[in-house]
Amino acid sequence: MMRRISALAVLLFAIRPASAQEPTAPPPGGEELVDRVIAVVGDTALLLSDLRAAVQQIQASGATIPEDPVQRQALLDRILQDRINTLLLVEAARDAGITVDEDQVNNAVEDQIAQTTRSFGGQAQLEAALTADGMSMSQYRELLRQQFTDDMLMRTYMQQRMRGRARPVISESEIQQAFEARKSQLGMRPPTVSFRQVLITPEPSDSADAEARRTAEEVYRELQNGGDWEVLARRFSDDPGTKESGGDLGWVRQGGDLVPEFERMAFSIRPGMLSPIFRTDYGYHILEVQRIQGAERRVRHILIAPEITEEDMERARVRADSVANAIREGANINTLARRYGTPDDQIDVPSQQVSRLPPAYAQALANAQTGDVVGPFKVPGAGSENWAVVQVRLREPERPYTLEDVREQLVTGLQEQKMIEEIVDDLRNRIHVAVRM
Repeated sequence: MMRRISALAVLLFAIRPASAQEPTAPPPGGEELVDRVIAVVGDTALLLSDLRAAVQQIQASGATIPEDPVQRQALLDRILQDRINTLLLVEAARDAGITVDEDQVNNAVEDQIAQTTRSFGGQAQLEAALTADGMSMSQYRELLRQQFTDDMLMRTYMQQRMRGRARPVISESEIQQAFEARKSQLGMRPPTVSFRQVLITPEPSDSADAEARRTAEEVYRELQNGGDWEVLARRFSDDPGTKESGGDLGWVRQGGDLVPEFERMAFSIRPGMLSPIFRTDYGYHILEVQRIQGAERRVRHILIAPEITEEDMERARVRADSVANAIREGANINTLARRYGTPDDQIDVPSQQVSRLPPAYAQALANAQTGDVVGPFKVPGAGSENWAVVQVRLREPERPYTLEDVREQLVTGLQEQKMIEEIVDDLRNRIHVAVRM
């Protein structure tokens, strides 16, 4: 049975602000165009009204529709081919048995309606705009649901087809041409900073460490005697991210975000076994592997962290002050970083937009210039806050983007565009397409 599908992502953008809600002018001659099928893709019909909606989308975005008949027709032809390509991908996704999560679709619809409602200034204003476009809220909701469903189908299908596919070679002239075409849209590159740092971790007192070890041993004995893991985790664990879930860390794999000591233990014991008590920078852990599936393991743990007092933090700050002074006097920051146990992958921080740094760094480095030594200042750490001392390697002010700034993104985009074209060309050879313009 043939079904009608609206062009993807058209109706949302076709809704104009209240100030632009005049009725669409009829064509020359005064008569309204009768809606009709302009293309058939597999068992899906594309209507003339879909093409009109796409033109509305372009107008609503602020772009100008060419008045020259030849240029206007060329634009309409491009829009039509884009819609056909979209329908080909959706049709292929359905044929491949791809489905979407209805809850995910419904959440996306509700989020979009909430966002659009805010942009119109309230639900009454949105409903008035919809009415002016001849649409009810329920119709709008259903069309959004269809758009998100088709978009998710298409994205999933493309991901599957691209997986393992050889990426095409992109020439330098193609990269340059793409950059020139997009340069005016890039705006300005925000200020960036790269730096090296030393992280000073406050150390618990010997008595606090011993107390944490004793608690871990008590919990371990209860587990050995049949104690309920989840109850003990909620009662004793100091890991705020897993405490309420009974210590559940979910599925983990080697080479992920686990600290080395934890990863080694997780991948050295059998399912159902209790690990021995072991120490990381976070504190004392008890670990259990629940299941193994391929390269992944389902893991839960209980963390007992030694208490860090204000006195411990102050001692660490004094050490951090001496580190900052030593760097200002010419000491090698890399040597100091390793002496105080800063992980190797956290010593050198490559160029980052200042506004996208973690809040503590963004605030401390807001006005820092090349060569400045900043700190100590507090940053999140393993089990407690750390003190950071930073030496700025390079501070670059706001400036226009260069080709080298966006080269990687341009190459990736061009490669994906070519792969999509190859996939669509293949679909056109397998799925019936008839244009009736």
